[in-house]
Amino acid sequence: MDASSSSRPLVLRRGHEVTPWPWVKLRLARAEIEALTSLIDVWNLEHPTKLSGVIEDEGRRLVFAVSETPCPPLMQWSAHLGMAVSSMRAALDSIAWQAAHLNGTAPLKPKRLYFPALDSGDTRAWEEWDSNVPNMSDELRARFHAAANIVNGIANPALKVLSELNNIDKHRSSLVLTPLSDGGSLRANVDLGGQRSESASMQIHPLLALGSPMEVGTPVFAFEWEHVFESVETSTEIETAPWVNIALDGEPESLAPVIPVLWGLHSHFHAVLELICEGWISGDQRENE
Repeated sequence: MDASSSSRPLVLRRGHEVTPWPWVKLRLARAEIEALTSLIDVWNLEHPTKLSGVIEDEGRRLVFAVSETPCPPLMQWSAHLGMAVSSMRAALDSIAWQAAHLNGTAPLKPKRLYFPALDSGDTRAWEEWDSNVPNMSDELRARFHAAANIVNGIANPALKVLSELNNIDKHRSSLVLTPLSDGGSLRANVDLGGQRSESASMQIHPLLALGSPMEVGTPVFAFEWEHVFESVETSTEIETAPWVNIALDGEPESLAPVIPVLWGLHSHFHAVLELICEGWISGDQRENE
């Protein structure tokens, strides 16, 4: 289909002009994200990290440190992450392949055909991708350009994050373990020396940097207030969560909780498929993806 074949907006339909394969791959990614979510939830129910409180600073500071830390199956969790990101990457490459082969057309270099995930300011890479599909319609070409978000030299960060995670998965595990950001629920029996805890200006201070190893004895968080902690008798428990580094090459480390990252990527790339196949998908169909 060339640019002069019709003045009407281009509409690609699943099962007609394109196969359902990209959407099948997105659903497989969704299943992996859901499976990983369940594995993490079940692990935290069965194997919470336990903390014990120690009073410091003449009673004004209560520090909770790791007293028991089961070792979660980070490698298994990383495998699910890898299967999710590789399925999303395959969905994008599949729609690019099919778009380049519409109506009997073909790319000049089929082995160099991929969904364009380009570096910021790398106009030459876009030009090489673009020149590989000379028979693609101008409208469809513009949709890929918009999806890659090569505007003023700025590349789509979600595409770059996906590519980075996919490349990491080929070589090694990509997850680190860290406490949940809310510090868990304090259930310790603390003697406050007759003071009412709700009337005290108690402050919580996280002590463990994201991504730091949680070993026995590692301080996790502390409570400080203007009164004195008399004693602490029991331990508390916190949930842990796998985080992943989403920084691109050359950038400082940027850790983020893996489940929100994966759902964000999944939602974004579903919207990308809609953009490429603009015009055919209905609201009901969108909700079922």
